[in-house]
Amino acid sequence: MERDHIFRPISTILDGTNYITWANQMKSFLIGRKLWRIVTGDITKPTAKEGDNTFIERLEDWDSKNHQIITWLGNTSIPAIHAQFDAFDDAKILWDFLSTRFKSIGLAHYYQLHSTLVNLNQDIGQSVNEYLAVLQPIWTQLDQANISKDHLRLIKVLMGLRPEYESVRAALLHRNPLPSLDAAIQEILTYTPNRAANMFCKNCKLSGHKFSNCPKIECRYCHKHGHILDNCPTRPPRPPGTSTKEKIFTKHGSSSVVAATSDDSSLIQISDLQSLLNQLISSSSALLFHQVQDPQTGQTIGTGRKVGRLFELTSLRVSSPSSISASVTDSDTYQWHLRLGHASSEKLRHLISVNNLTNLTKFVPFNCLNCKLAKQPALSFSQSISNCDKPFDLVHSDIWGPAPITTVHGYRYYVLFIDDYSRFTWIYFLKHRSELSRTYIEFANMIRTQFSSPIKILRTDNALEYKDSILLSFLSQQGTIVQRSCPHTSQQNGRAERKHRHILDSVRALLLSASCPEKFWGEAALTSVYTINRLPSSVLQNTSPFEKLYGISPDYSKLKVFGSACFVLLHPHEHNKLEPRARLCCFLGYGTEHKGFRCWDPLSNRLRISRHVTFWEHTMFSRLSSFHTSSLVLNLSLQIHLLTFFLSLNPPWILSLHNLHLLLQIWIHRLSPMMFLNRHLLLLFVALPG
Repeated sequence: MERDHIFRPISTILDGTNYITWANQMKSFLIGRKLWRIVTGDITKPTAKEGDNTFIERLEDWDSKNHQIITWLGNTSIPAIHAQFDAFDDAKILWDFLSTRFKSIGLAHYYQLHSTLVNLNQDIGQSVNEYLAVLQPIWTQLDQANISKDHLRLIKVLMGLRPEYESVRAALLHRNPLPSLDAAIQEILTYTPNRAANMFCKNCKLSGHKFSNCPKIECRYCHKHGHILDNCPTRPPRPPGTSTKEKIFTKHGSSSVVAATSDDSSLIQISDLQSLLNQLISSSSALLFHQVQDPQTGQTIGTGRKVGRLFELTSLRVSSPSSISASVTDSDTYQWHLRLGHASSEKLRHLISVNNLTNLTKFVPFNCLNCKLAKQPALSFSQSISNCDKPFDLVHSDIWGPAPITTVHGYRYYVLFIDDYSRFTWIYFLKHRSELSRTYIEFANMIRTQFSSPIKILRTDNALEYKDSILLSFLSQQGTIVQRSCPHTSQQNGRAERKHRHILDSVRALLLSASCPEKFWGEAALTSVYTINRLPSSVLQNTSPFEKLYGISPDYSKLKVFGSACFVLLHPHEHNKLEPRARLCCFLGYGTEHKGFRCWDPLSNRLRISRHVTFWEHTMFSRLSSFHTSSLVLNLSLQIHLLTFFLSLNPPWILSLHNLHLLLQIWIHRLSPMMFLNRHLLLLFVALPG
């Protein structure tokens, strides 16, 4: 059934900066609902005409659709914009108002779009889809821009101007009417930048000051900011006879080199040359190369240079492993450690305690680097001792699958939700992993409704399904905190992983004991979770999760043996007065939405859910029948009984083929429909003696 009442028809919320995207989505939605012509004004408010008996009905229909559109426009706008809708009662007028207010047009807007597009780069950690989602609205607005080729060229010119031309650039972008390309270029050529703007600092890339007075530059002599070496107030005065006029050579990536020359000679003094060389070496090495120190000893073990945002090692001196371990392994204990093939400390302690090692009576601790490098194991995970004080303060979750075979309903995955407080487990089956978001929302809403409690923390592994945008948006709205395990470290989600093992161990045991086909693993998993929730847990001081969560003891009287034979009462329309009233089925579990039992009917090849069931718990269904209608044959014992009965009859009577066929028709149909299907097999058995 189609929904007539939609609260928020599109995902984009109008905030004033995304009008184009919002308008396109809203237009597409209204066209699909056959309401767009009301917005365009093609369908106007009906007027009364003489003799028109349908005017009131047409007016109410138009008013209903008109205000429905206004409601949708308001629900897809931020409150600051929605608050301005009170003065509008016509959808067309409101749409025109939003278009005039937020549909930015003009040279300044297109200049901003081009500038954003040129400077936009993919951020670190941003996926390609997220990057394209940022680009798409800009492309859409540029495609809809009605801009001439001259103005597009003008935008390119203005984007390339230096910062001192900012005033003339702003004036041209906001001029109305827009100037032509020739007029704009002529105005740029005649513009004279002011003196402050003409002072451009190459250090901080800002205008208004020069390089020597940059507040961000650091003096190489006193290491203070705001001046260069040449203007340092703490630097000793220059020797007499040197010029105060200096040439400063700067190059990106290297420090300033100051060369002082004499006023009356082009030769450099020897002392000045030596000082200049020392300054050049120290400054270049300090800027281009960085020392690498050992954090423990403080010794310099290498050098490196900065390349972009990284540091490239140019030399590294690391002591050999033997020299590292020599200082801490000069002992008899260590020698025996080597003799015994790098035996562990525990084994050495034991051998020393029983006096098996000559002249060694005391264990001396040692560090063997080679053992660390060769035997380093993964660090063990400490057992979590945290326990929540209230239900649903923490919920563990994990997805299992794909299964090697689908269930009878086509599922290949399942997801678990485990309450940390009670250890109660919920299981949901999935056909695809992408269904997780919908399933969790359904689960969270059920918890909020049934237990009046939100889920405070959701702890999962690092699977991509738990990073779905729909799920993250829902978790954010609910105020639920997400805790994820590190990549490839499923042990941090240990409770969910152990629950998987517990359930799957039970599933295998149930299927094997009942001789059930593997396609019933879903029913076995449901039954396992049902019983596990009702079993005492040592973690809960021998209290069952059911009792911990609901506060009452579980009822064990309704539990039955999985896979046992059972008889389900048929509905009246499934049999006549002379046919059997029940059908032999296989018990597969308990109803999740019904107060009844789940039983497999091999004849109709489907699950039956009924409370009118009687059980033969001492007999497995697989001993009496088969799970597949295509392979229905009589049980061997029944075949033998039938054959014995026929052979005990009067031989002359049984030799009459007509009487034999009639007898078989009556007898087989009387026993069960399953036997009736196999009458040809019985005919063969009976005909053999004759």
